[in-house]
Order: sequence, then C-alpha cells, then structure tokens
Amino acid sequence: MLVPLLLGRIQKIGSQIQETLTISGDTYQFNVKTTEDEKCTTRNFEDTLILTHQRGTKKLTFNLTNFKSLTLQLKTLKFMKSILLNLEVPWKGEKNEFENGSDIKEYIKNIDVRYKLMLEVQKVFLDLNIPEDTLIEQRDQNKDIFDQLKYLVDFYLHNNIERLNIPNKHASTFFNYKIGNRMIVLFYCPSKNKKIVNLFAKEVCEEINSTTVIKNNITNESAPHSPYVLIDLESLAYALNINLDIVKESFNLFDPFLNELASGETNRFYLNCIRAFDITNKVDYLNVAEFILNKYHESPTYKPKSLEAAIVIINEMQIRERKTNKLSESDLALLIDLKFQFDINEYTSLHFSMNVLLKNKEEAIYFYKKLEKNVQESFREYPIYFLYDQLIREDD
Repeated sequence: MLVPLLLGRIQKIGSQIQETLTISGDTYQFNVKTTEDEKCTTRNFEDTLILTHQRGTKKLTFNLTNFKSLTLQLKTLKFMKSILLNLEVPWKGEKNEFENGSDIKEYIKNIDVRYKLMLEVQKVFLDLNIPEDTLIEQRDQNKDIFDQLKYLVDFYLHNNIERLNIPNKHASTFFNYKIGNRMIVLFYCPSKNKKIVNLFAKEVCEEINSTTVIKNNITNESAPHSPYVLIDLESLAYALNINLDIVKESFNLFDPFLNELASGETNRFYLNCIRAFDITNKVDYLNVAEFILNKYHESPTYKPKSLEAAIVIINEMQIRERKTNKLSESDLALLIDLKFQFDINEYTSLHFSMNVLLKNKEEAIYFYKKLEKNVQESFREYPIYFLYDQLIREDD
C-alpha cells in the first residue's frame, strides 16, 4: 500500500556562521545568524545588531539591540555607521545597495553619540582594569545598560555625583554600582578633587590599608584589619574590578587572627571567598581563602588542639575538596582523630562538618538534624552546606 506524504511549506530557513565582511576598506568578523522566509532575510550580528532586508526591495531596517560587551559595541557601531554612510551592506559576499531614508542623518547622529559614549566607557574600563570583551547582560528590563553606563561615565570621569545614592556624603565609603548583571566596587572620598575612584587603585590601597581598624563598641576590643573584609559576597562574586592579588596582599599587613574580634571578621571573609568560588567556579577565590587560613599557623594565637585550630583545619580541607574533589588519606585520618577529640553533644556543628568532608552521608544527615532550627538555617549560608547538599543528592 502506498501512503502519500503530507505536503508542507518550509516557513523559515536559518543558518549561523562566522562571516568576514568588508565595507569602506575596513574588515569585520561577526558570528551571523541568518533567517529567511518568503518576505525577508534577517541577519543577527551576535545579538547586538539585527538587519532585515525586505526581499525584492532596497529597504533595509536595523535594530541595535543588546550591549553584550564593549568590544562588540565598538565594532558594531562602526560597522553600522559605514553601512548608513555608504548605503550598502556586504550580503552573502555581495554589496547590495539600499535606498536613502529620510531619517538617515538622525540615525548617524545617534550612532555617533553612542560611539562617543563607548569611547568614554573604554576609558573607565581601562582605569578599572576591566577587559573590554567582558560579557555584560541585561538583568532588569527597567534598567537599561546604556543608561547605567552613561551615568557611570558621568560620575567617574566627570565628577557629577549629585544623583549618587550615598547616605553620608561627608564620609569616605565603599559602594557598589550595578551594570546589567554585573557590578563594580568603587571608593567615595569627599575630601579629594576626584570623588569616585577605583577601590583597588594604588593610592587608595595605601590610604585605607594604613587606617582600617575594627572595633567592638560593647567590649572596646579593637584590631587592625583588611579594609576589603567590608566587601560582601555579591560584590566578591560579581564585581568586574575585583583585584584578588591586592586583597591577599592586604592580609600581610596585620595578624588576621590577633584576637576574637579579628578572627570573627577573618572567618566571615574567607568563607565568603569559598562561596564566591561556588558561584563563579574561579579557583582564585579558593587561593585567597587558603592564603588567609595559612596565616593562622603563623599567628601567636595558634593553638594546635584548640577549637579554632579544628575549624581552620576543616575549612582548609573543604578548600582542598573543591580543588581536587578528593581528600588525601592523611586528611581523612586527621578528620577521624578530630572526631574523637571533640564531644559529639557539645560540638554538634563540628561533627556535622567533619562527616560532610568524610562523606559519611547518614552521619552528616543525623548531625544536621540535631542542630537547632535557627542553626540549621544559618548553616545554609556556609560553604560547608554546599558540600552537604551535594552529598545528600548523590545517587538520588
């Protein structure tokens, strides 16, 4: 028996290739996604520019879309301006001419304005040590990346800070500035001519490293510390201008385990560094945490059999677990020895952490359930919980 095939029509045909295009003597390379239907051909240039040609006409419409990266913006704007000036576009190896629309001068003017903005953004990125090819994506549809960049240029290059939301404009402070799904960490200094500077600029580092002291207003306990412990987790993970070498260097200027106050701030910060690795998968964060933890063994407060020493060991091991996905036999033996050193009822959270690292799934679950509900909730913010979550999901 013969079964007839259903006859259909292909509505759209699409392809994506890297193209080398030449116009006005300049050569450009783009990843171009081409879609064709009965009426038109649409070409998407790396999600930054969309050109649509109505078949059988000399009409070309264009739409400058996403920011993506500074590199792409500079290339795309120059390419689009050449198309508008020459009224032709390289199209499948040919130069197709298009008609001059009434608004073409206005389009060129707008492109010039945006290109000038991108050149100023380039100066800011250079000063902040941000690579030009850094991918930045739209996060909030109500907050346009180009508006955010325009204001960044305004206050960073031109010192126009009136619209900045700084609670106390008479005091120096760190602050975050968001650009799409990323951010930068900046330093506001009201006494300087240039009010907003890179937090990691040499002169800023020298100033804040020499003056940062933390203090407990109740006990009056104080200690010198790194100013960079003020950087929160979100900034650590997402800020484009984070300089982890400078952060590490700042911990060479004092004893981060000098007293209980200093140790508390130190612990919070290196745990955030480990969490930043879990977010970004960048091993540099683990190297910073490891560098800080090594300082404990050099501190006069180091006590090999103390609770603090056990906590440091556990955190050193969870760093190694992330780096190698496997602890050594000597690491495992040390963890087992620690289990016998600390009472299971008095040090429940310690036993929970040790069993996570030993990959004793049932015991880890048991000790987690023994914790008070509020302690369970707080542990969700610790990097050891990330490993615990992985452990209990195994074989699910």
